[in-house]
Amino acid sequence: MKLNLRGQPYPKRKPAAPRPGQLVHHEDSDQGYLAQVGRGLDPSTVDAIMQAANTGDTAQMCALSETIDDRSFAIGAALDTRRAAIAATPWHLVPADETPRAEEIATAAEQMLRATHPTNDLLTFGQMVQLELGSALLPGFAAPEIVWSKGGAEILGYNSVPQKHFTFVNSRTPKLVTTSQPNGIELLPHKHVLHWHRAKGGSPTRGGLVRACSWIRCFESVNIKDLLRFVERYGMPFLVAQVDEQSWKSERTVLRSIVRNFGPDGGAVISKNAELSLLQASNTQGEVYFK
Repeated sequence: MKLNLRGQPYPKRKPAAPRPGQLVHHEDSDQGYLAQVGRGLDPSTVDAIMQAANTGDTAQMCALSETIDDRSFAIGAALDTRRAAIAATPWHLVPADETPRAEEIATAAEQMLRATHPTNDLLTFGQMVQLELGSALLPGFAAPEIVWSKGGAEILGYNSVPQKHFTFVNSRTPKLVTTSQPNGIELLPHKHVLHWHRAKGGSPTRGGLVRACSWIRCFESVNIKDLLRFVERYGMPFLVAQVDEQSWKSERTVLRSIVRNFGPDGGAVISKNAELSLLQASNTQGEVYFK
């Protein structure tokens, strides 16, 4: 409780009504914002992204969270299972105490949340919990916008605000990055559902699972790439065309196209002057390729 100079508490002020309508509007450029994060992922890139997040610049870390969810089949499947479990879980509001007034408030609030039928791109309460708050697992936080009616009488829906549009620079709470305010602005009271996933203590930028999952994705992508290269270059036989000088002069363009496009399911039409053979790698008959 705050006291004035006389040691008396300040008079209670009636809280102001929340700002109505949707205040966060997305631009076309947001679709390509940090789109390259996650491409060519290697240990040095992961380390640089996490070092930036340690200073509060979490944009690339949050964008990497989206990439991991999209491209890692193992992590994405685990997250889908969690989202499905959230969607299937029944819920209700619990009154603050056992008084009739508290029960009345809880009942009215639950009816308002269940009756939300937003339009355009707004989410229902269930969608917001499942998709927006559920997405906090990797980056560690989520802050979708509440869209109030005029005067704050009811909630019209929820606006999705990706975590990559927030910053923690010089702040312990997320600040919204806008076109005119690249350093971020403080969140308005009662306008965002701020949810934390704190897997560990300390800085809020270190609470998500993206730090561990990013290394998994990094070495997963490297291993898969190397495996596919091995299968292509070692397990699959090579096509060699042996042609005479006359055929080379007249048909080398066609033969080059045939060799380049030849595949396991492909075929070729060549002249009688060309001789084709398949070269197997040593100690293999294509078993690795078929497996």
